Amino acid sequence: MKPPTKQLIVGQGLAGSVLALELLQAGQEVTVVSADLPYSASRVAAGILNPVTGKRLALSWKYKEFFNVAKKQYQEWDVKLGGSFFQEMPLLRCFQNEKEIAAYEKRKQQAEFSPWLGERYPAGNFGDALKDDLGSFSIQGAAVLDTCRFVDSVRAWLQNKHVLIESKFSYLDLNLLDEGVWCNDELYERVIFCEGYRLKDNPWFGQCPLELAAGEIQTLRVESPLPPGILNAGKWIRPMKNGQYLAGATYQWDQLESPPNEEGRIEMEAGLARLLKEKPVVAERHTGIRPVIKDRRPILGSHPANPRLLVLNGLGSKGSLMAPLLAKQLAEVFLINGKKLHPEVDVVRFSKFFV
Repeated sequence: MKPPTKQLIVGQGLAGSVLALELLQAGQEVTVVSADLPYSASRVAAGILNPVTGKRLALSWKYKEFFNVAKKQYQEWDVKLGGSFFQEMPLLRCFQNEKEIAAYEKRKQQAEFSPWLGERYPAGNFGDALKDDLGSFSIQGAAVLDTCRFVDSVRAWLQNKHVLIESKFSYLDLNLLDEGVWCNDELYERVIFCEGYRLKDNPWFGQCPLELAAGEIQTLRVESPLPPGILNAGKWIRPMKNGQYLAGATYQWDQLESPPNEEGRIEMEAGLARLLKEKPVVAERHTGIRPVIKDRRPILGSHPANPRLLVLNGLGSKGSLMAPLLAKQLAEVFLINGKKLHPEVDVVRFSKFFV
């Protein structure tokens, strides 16, 4: 029997989408199996690529490396898919307290922050719509990805290539053989799980230390003109192409698979009140569940005991930033060229869980 060369990708969120694009571009045969399941993080994600985050203004891990690949790949995929999903845009962050001002002044003196921290502005510099009593500052090198439209466009592209199976995947359909993996009357070389938070139910990778977090994203209408780009003051708000805004987000660690609730509504309302003087009109509310690994690093690579089973997961809230480089690493470096993955992302760092 001729050895199989086709790869089976389980899941077509952002991770599965970019991996399919990478493998197909590299000349690999691919089948993607995915159902339209609820609480997908990719369908409600902010899509914000931000180099400086958190109360302490920390640098995002390996941001420049991730961003350079993401920008190049998204721009190429914009052309391939006939859309405009990726856009670099300014990010303005309003100071919330004196500690943030002190953190900004400290970071401004550090060389590694010079590409990212921009100008500081006085209160009221951007009109009357913002609550910026302590002023604000710009963050350079930010961008947004319209993740939902991007994933939908990839789905249509895969459908046109007849490589998408629109069905809920069952682990019971997999049969591990010496010569490959048998699934639904076809033999595959490998199976790559890109299941998002549903990795928790995976019989091979579910042991990974997941810390899942549900988050609410809102679609808003705002009457007063806002400064262009992304706005942040604890909660963030970013423009959409239709004149509305996306805003978020909340973090909920229990009762994950549930629709938007009153607790989330109150938190979002209070958070946006610290950023905007006008109360926005909430047009839609959605929740998604972020797949987060305990050490806050993604996981990719082969199962220690079953090398034909692979994973790409754990991107958390930085999927739009990380997915292109991680998919390229898994496709080109690991699968095609047979080289080792970086130990900080290789799933084998959790080998003790696979016993």
